[in-house]
Amino acid sequence: MYFRKKITVTNFILAVLVMFLHSYNIVQYPAAEHTFLPELEFFVSKTAGNLAVPCFFMISSYLFYRNYGTDKILEKYKSRFKSVLLPYWIWNMLYYLLFLALVAFPVSRYFMDTQQVEWSMHEWLQAVSNHKYNGAYWFMQQLAWFVLLSPVIWMIMKRKWGIALPLFLLVWNYVEIHLPAEGFGLRLDMLVYWCVGCYLAQHGAEWFESKAAKEKYYYGVLFLGVLGARFWLEYVKGLSVYSSRLAAFLMFINVLLLWHSLDILSYRKVCWWMEVTFFIYSTHPILVDAVKKGMAKLFPDTLAFGLINYFAAVGISLCIIIMAAKLLMNYAPFVWKILNGGRGLPKADREISG
Repeated sequence: MYFRKKITVTNFILAVLVMFLHSYNIVQYPAAEHTFLPELEFFVSKTAGNLAVPCFFMISSYLFYRNYGTDKILEKYKSRFKSVLLPYWIWNMLYYLLFLALVAFPVSRYFMDTQQVEWSMHEWLQAVSNHKYNGAYWFMQQLAWFVLLSPVIWMIMKRKWGIALPLFLLVWNYVEIHLPAEGFGLRLDMLVYWCVGCYLAQHGAEWFESKAAKEKYYYGVLFLGVLGARFWLEYVKGLSVYSSRLAAFLMFINVLLLWHSLDILSYRKVCWWMEVTFFIYSTHPILVDAVKKGMAKLFPDTLAFGLINYFAAVGISLCIIIMAAKLLMNYAPFVWKILNGGRGLPKADREISG
């Protein structure tokens, strides 16, 4: 029960971090360039925010492989077809239609960077199969590839020496090549965390699912220390060829430390809106971008408005998303289930012991 509660709260925290990653707005506020705002936004949106997707892949992989076996492969494929591939196509199509609608009106087009969106079969295929108008869904494309490769990864990671694979990928990605994030290329940097999640499901379940006691504070201190080191390396010093490799290893350590650092939280209650993280991931990009750019167009270029905009873009968008989720759950549960990848309705707020 504690483990499930932790998964729910952690996924919600990661979703909010992703929202902050997309609320980064310093380019809209040149007047605040020499204030503390660039440092603040970089630390929250980049240094902390960049932990969200790797941690998401690690958790998703762990849950995927938790009861994995040769007799489960077809069942897993069927399940992830409904929860990953179908919503990937549906949301990509919806974003394409939304962009077509937005560029059709001068008022909405004024706030957009994308001025030309045309209707054609080629554009539709690019939109639906390659998230052209839904850039944030690159992670869903990668997730689909990882699921497809899951039997091969499982065969390797179920062996004790399998941990060598993600470590090798980590080194290879940052020393030799970067496979493309666009198109149908695999993201080796994200495959690292998918492999780690699989390895933990096979060999580290007790560590991963246990509740840290006194050591949770040590995890927390180490986590903050590594987070600070990454901020210094990435922002203060600036990344070079060699420092980017070090930053990759620090990110790897940071993700592992984050998991047990969160045991500092009490985990007494789960609120229903913490369970709509997939809906948050799917809807937030257009909302955060609209609030961020809208406020930047309407209000003066000052430090105060830049700071307000940065947090308001997340806060306002999150409130809209939660209200939309509630309306769909109450009045269109079938639509909600489709948009939410078949995940169904979250449970009501409940107390959790442990």
